[in-house]
Amino acid sequence: AQYGNCEDLGIYDLLLEPALYENMVVWTDCRNGNRDIYGLDLSTFQEFEITSHTGIQQCPALYENLVIWEDNRGGTWDIYGYDLSILPKILSVPSRTCLVRGNLYSQILLSAISIGIFSIIVKIVLDSFRFKSVPETAPWSKKASRNFKRNSISLHMYSVFTIICGVFGLLVFWRGELFGSFMMAFFVLSSGIILWNVTFPYVRTTQAEIQIYDQFPSKNTIRWDSIDRIEFDQGKKKIKLRVTTHVFRIDLFRMDLEDRDDFLTTLRYPPIEGIEFVYSTD
Repeated sequence: AQYGNCEDLGIYDLLLEPALYENMVVWTDCRNGNRDIYGLDLSTFQEFEITSHTGIQQCPALYENLVIWEDNRGGTWDIYGYDLSILPKILSVPSRTCLVRGNLYSQILLSAISIGIFSIIVKIVLDSFRFKSVPETAPWSKKASRNFKRNSISLHMYSVFTIICGVFGLLVFWRGELFGSFMMAFFVLSSGIILWNVTFPYVRTTQAEIQIYDQFPSKNTIRWDSIDRIEFDQGKKKIKLRVTTHVFRIDLFRMDLEDRDDFLTTLRYPPIEGIEFVYSTD
């Protein structure tokens, strides 16, 4: 006897141990999550359920109108049987094709709903962070504003990883595996994160404040007049903005290489006086 249920089998691997006699075929079937016995009348192509139980039914054998199988529903392995001559009284069940299509359609519907909900959330988040495009000017003035971009290398690597997951998830999803739905959901979520990273800079400075777009969907806003001291660790390329009750951190490795020196100059010569700029090693 083969022990175990069907957890490790995909939807296309649910048919086990077939037995054939004339126009009748029976097999062990895992469509319900455990091993049951199903059959098919080849003369009418009618698929039917012979037995379904929370226990394990397996290894069917067929001769004329009699089918027997191993069954452990009583706690020990016994032999059960059924007379197929009373086939019209057996409940007809959906065909294998219907089961596969139903599984695929349910995943498509689930993914469509997930994508729709996520799109609405992304739109709300993006609208809440939306800011008007302004000219990037170096000198401080009333409307001076600077955008400091993210490091494009890490963004490109994350984009490639997301595309690979999307392609793999689509293939698994097309095969009808539930895992494909999770892969597609990850692809949609990651695509939204990439869109957010492309839309917003890493840091934006204005005459009045510093805006840090760190991780999706966070945004930290620090007013210049609330900053007591700016600490720069040259070795670790880390910046700390110390305010009265909090410390905000900026990682220069996450900033585009061309913008780093310009950003440091902006911090060393802020638009207001009284902010201490120091070099630290901790």
